[in-house]
Amino acid sequence: MKTFLAFVFAVCLNFISLAQNKDVNGRKINPYNVHITGMDRFVAQKPQGSPYLNKAFSMAKIDDSELKFAVRYNAYSDEFEFLNSKNDTLVLDKTEAYPKIIFAGSNKKYLLLNYIDYTGKSYTGYLIEQYQKNNWAVLKRERISFYPGKKAKTSLENDMPAKYSKEKEVFYLKKPDATVVEFPESKKQLTKLFADKKEAIEAFIKEQKIDFEYDQNKIIDFLAQ
Repeated sequence: MKTFLAFVFAVCLNFISLAQNKDVNGRKINPYNVHITGMDRFVAQKPQGSPYLNKAFSMAKIDDSELKFAVRYNAYSDEFEFLNSKNDTLVLDKTEAYPKIIFAGSNKKYLLLNYIDYTGKSYTGYLIEQYQKNNWAVLKRERISFYPGKKAKTSLENDMPAKYSKEKEVFYLKKPDATVVEFPESKKQLTKLFADKKEAIEAFIKEQKIDFEYDQNKIIDFLAQ
C-alpha cells in the first residue's frame, strides 16, 4: 500500500497561466509501495494496471473557485491528487472545504458525500453526479481494486504480480434530504425504499416498462414529481 507523509502544501496553479496562488491542502504520496502476500515483507514495486481510470492530470475547478487546478482521480483510494508549483503529486484533503470537483470541458462533477451501501454501512467518498432533478439525483461510484501479489509455492508455479483491476460501477440515489443510498435494482427494492408510493411505483414501472439498469433517469423524474 502507498505510504503517506503528513505535509501541508500550497498549490500555485492559475486559471490561465497556473501562476496565481491559491491554497489547497494536501499530503505527499509515494504511489508505488505495495505489500506482497506470502512473503510477509514490504517491497517497493509498480503493480500491473493502474489505480487511475485516467492517469493524466486534467484541469478542474475545486469547489466554487474560479481557478483551475491540475487534478486526477485515484479510483482505488477514492482520492483526488493534484500538482503543486513544484510538480509534486499531493492528495487533496478529503474535507467539507472541498466538496465538489468539476472537470473543465466535460463538466464531469464529483461530489464528496456521505452514502450508505446495500449492507447499511456508511462511507464518505466521491460520487459522480449523473443526473439530477429537484434535488433528486443519480450518482455513480467508480471503483478499482488492488490485488496483492503472491509468491510461487513451488518451482512449477509462477509468481503472481500485484495488480489493479477495474470493478463494476455502483450507482446511488440521492434524496432531497441529502440521504444517499444504493440505487434500487428492482421493483421490490424501489417499493421497499418508498413504501408510501408502492401503488404509484408499480403502475409507473408497468406503464413505462422500466429497465432498472438503463432507466435510472426516468425513475428520478418520477420521484421528483
